[in-house]
Amino acid sequence: MIRRSSKRSGGCPKDSGARSSVQEAIGQLRSLPIGASQNIMMADKHGDMAVVECCSERMAVRTPKEGERFVITSNHFTEPSMLVYDGRPEGNWFFSETRYETALRVLRMSGHGCDAIELAKRILSGKLGFACQYKKEMNFDSLWSFIVRLNDLTLFRAEGNPSRVKYAEDTRLAWAMQKKKGAFKGYFTR
Repeated sequence: MIRRSSKRSGGCPKDSGARSSVQEAIGQLRSLPIGASQNIMMADKHGDMAVVECCSERMAVRTPKEGERFVITSNHFTEPSMLVYDGRPEGNWFFSETRYETALRVLRMSGHGCDAIELAKRILSGKLGFACQYKKEMNFDSLWSFIVRLNDLTLFRAEGNPSRVKYAEDTRLAWAMQKKKGAFKGYFTR
């Protein structure tokens, strides 16, 4: 799930006329051969976001619906043109539809003033409905989960099922981006 923060930062106007990172990524993806069914979630620092539902036969792009400031995906296709390509062995396989509906319901009910990181943690850890709380006898589980605020590259990750493992802040992405910008120039040379 990606939720757009109500606050903008970074000095990048949404309609600057330049192609956004999401649009560039979709363009690149259209030029690549796709060998497996998958959902790819994208977001950029300008606030653009999309889910690309794709398989070897077709690709569909979903963006936020009118009045919504988020996109959600789970392990199934939701775009009507893609439903014929959904290869799950059964409906709601491993609760994919339930997880999607939980996030959709909560995000539609949440106000714009709530802390997006905390809300995402609550959704993904199952505090607001089923998300990842699989029973052991299913022999299926979430291996990891992460939440990123693109404005400042704040990242939290749960190494394991977020219903049993707490999220911890991970600063490696912000550090790497600062390093790339040259903020640490001279620090690594002797």
